Amino acid sequence: DAEVAAAALTSLVLRSSPETGLDPAPANLQSRIETFGANAIADKKLDSFLKLCWEAVQDFVLIMLIVLGIITIVVETTVGVEDGETCGTCWIEGAAILLAVVIVVLITAGIDYNKQFAFVRLTKSLEMTNTKSVIRAGQQINVVDADIVVGDVLSVNAHNLASIPADCVLLGPEAGTPLKMDESALTGESKMMTKRP
Repeated sequence: DAEVAAAALTSLVLRSSPETGLDPAPANLQSRIETFGANAIADKKLDSFLKLCWEAVQDFVLIMLIVLGIITIVVETTVGVEDGETCGTCWIEGAAILLAVVIVVLITAGIDYNKQFAFVRLTKSLEMTNTKSVIRAGQQINVVDADIVVGDVLSVNAHNLASIPADCVLLGPEAGTPLKMDESALTGESKMMTKRP
């Protein structure tokens, strides 16, 4: 029987109870994090400003402007000057093109650099407000996704849980309406998947 197997898994292997959940002692929760890992995705390393500048300068139009600016400076200072004549300000057009490229690259990299930090702030904000209801020591408590550990019993209903932030074993009676899950983020399948205990 699937219900007996799920209860045995939670009780024997995970040292949890379907009715009372986990022992909420900090040592127990920390032991589970050390053994099974945290329920969080590692933070992505942010790109440096110089890397973003390098990526910005890879644009075809900017490359063409750089080449055009260099060619303009070379031609104006060597070919366009007659014998005995000094260049003076003939290099200004080419330098202005290169300066425009530098300004575009710095602005583009600056915007991308700020976008990274805005995304990190938004992610942290969502992580702190996105709570789930778990059962620990027989009590339902709300925890953030990162505080869910292996063996936690999540209380699921249609109103309080938009997503399950972990792998899980479904506990509960087989009678009644089956749980429907959207697994499109994992499998690419847009069809709702039916889950039964």
